[in-house]
Amino acid sequence: MVTPMQIKELIELTSGISDIDKLTRKRDYIYLRIVYYRLCRDFCNKKLYPLAKIGFFMGGKDHSSVIHALKTFEDLKDQKTFKETMVTYDLLYRKIVREIGEKTSVDLMSKEELTAHFRVKHIELVNKSHKTINSLKEKLSRIRRIRVLDEISELNEKDMNKFDYVVRNFLHKTKGDKWKEKLQLK
Repeated sequence: MVTPMQIKELIELTSGISDIDKLTRKRDYIYLRIVYYRLCRDFCNKKLYPLAKIGFFMGGKDHSSVIHALKTFEDLKDQKTFKETMVTYDLLYRKIVREIGEKTSVDLMSKEELTAHFRVKHIELVNKSHKTINSLKEKLSRIRRIRVLDEISELNEKDMNKFDYVVRNFLHKTKGDKWKEKLQLK
């Protein structure tokens, strides 16, 4: 099992910075601390090392500091200034898997944690697919409306009067007050 102290030592050895929990706002230190939090989240047993304990090993930080760092990691991972740090993260991730011989975080989860993890992933995918389907339905509806409007605009005056008569009869028969509002008919 990987511990936060092992991850901290590995980061310090790899980066050449001897004390990453030093109170400083230098970018190198901040980025390495962010990597530390992310690696701890990826590899440490969540029951033995909750966020508060992970923060404790980084100079007595609390769980909110760890949460903020994890969010910052996600926000920065695609930015140019963070690319070098991402290379370091990838290198350390592979080292931990290879040298310490630990499995990925999914492998460390209990059956209940795995079930919950994949249930959440499933719900996220279903929600994403529903959003995509709804977006496509909206686009199709807009395309259909545009086609109908194009056809109406091509009608001559005689056909337009017939169309108006048919629409008014439909509205009268269906008592379509909400349709009248949408079509702005009197």
